[in-house]
Amino acid sequence: MHCALYDANRCRSCQWLETPYSQQLDEKQSQLVQLLTGQPVGEWLPPVASAQQAFRNKAKMVVSGSVERPVFGMAQRDGSAVDLSDCPLCPDSFAPVFALLKPFIARAGLTPYNIERKRGELKFLLLTESTRGGMMLRFVLRSTQKLAQLRAALPWLQQQLPQLRVISVNIQPVHMAILEGDQEIILTTEQALAERFNAVPLWIRPQSFFQTNPQIASALYAAARDWVRVLPVSSMWDLFSASAGSACIAPRRR
Repeated sequence: MHCALYDANRCRSCQWLETPYSQQLDEKQSQLVQLLTGQPVGEWLPPVASAQQAFRNKAKMVVSGSVERPVFGMAQRDGSAVDLSDCPLCPDSFAPVFALLKPFIARAGLTPYNIERKRGELKFLLLTESTRGGMMLRFVLRSTQKLAQLRAALPWLQQQLPQLRVISVNIQPVHMAILEGDQEIILTTEQALAERFNAVPLWIRPQSFFQTNPQIASALYAAARDWVRVLPVSSMWDLFSASAGSACIAPRRR
């Protein structure tokens, strides 16, 4: 994958970008074999390969800059901001949303949070897209001070971006590198984003974990389903798996 920001040394988040993807898979497979040395492994299946770009269904953007010229992306250690609105890991559908969110921030008076001065309201933007086409947008604010202004400006945003099915505000008042707080305020009628893997309906809710690579998740869920199908399993526990995707796709027995 080619990334102009990486080549310009502006974003180095993808630390294995210079390693060929086939080599990455081989190295991970070797690590797994080493970890399970001594265990009775019947067969090693080839790893499931992912698309190398535009595969993420979620973007977590630090908001910096000014209310008139916000920057969505990440903050460097020296305090400078890097705009990641065109990050090649995100689908093409994200860029137009970010483009309209920039004037919306001015409409709603959402001053980006300044880390050094500890001033401002808008800390992060969290955007998630379902494979069914809908999106969930979450504003992470320092307080509820600008909530009324945000509500008042929201109809304009919904008219411009009807794909935003779920919109919410998360309150994160702590001056620390914590992505979100405990309080979530839903601003739309719909409270969860509809998703569907392997003909099974799922729901993505604010503050819940969901796989960020839906194509790979779907393939892994299907593999788990096929394995369970040939085993004498009458019941199963799905622990710490957020939306319980693995349990939902398990074959039902009568």
